[in-house]
Amino acid sequence: MVSADIGGFLRNDLALQYMLAGNCTVTLVSKKTKAMITCKLKKIKSKRADGNEFIYLLNVPDGSKSIYAGVVYFNASGDKFEFSTGVKGQVQESDIRVKSVLYVINKLLAEKYDLEVEVYHSGKCGRCNKKLTVPDSIVTGLGPECSRLLNIPRIKVR
Repeated sequence: MVSADIGGFLRNDLALQYMLAGNCTVTLVSKKTKAMITCKLKKIKSKRADGNEFIYLLNVPDGSKSIYAGVVYFNASGDKFEFSTGVKGQVQESDIRVKSVLYVINKLLAEKYDLEVEVYHSGKCGRCNKKLTVPDSIVTGLGPECSRLLNIPRIKVR
């Protein structure tokens, strides 16, 4: 069952751009069990000493509220995204919500689109969080201005 706050299905070749755009809410739906996880990824300037320019704050559902889970960051030496609870994170890396997000991001990063989950956007731009109204934007999860700023080509709806 897909929740009412899901805006639209994202093709796998477009999902990573949306997830890393800077301010997205994404829902992952298991193809097998239909279980859903909705999380938020917010991009901020990094203060980490490992050379990462940006990190992503991860918020995950906890009952009826959202909690700060920790930080998703790119590990250049491992060529993949990893997770750290940091000082204030409330969720361990072994948590299914964190494992699911890392699974999807890293599979998409490696351009392996054989995911066991479907990726949906929230109906709002993944960068600025404004409501998406143009059909071309609904396909990518990014508004026209944000696509231009991120240098992401627009997909034309036929």
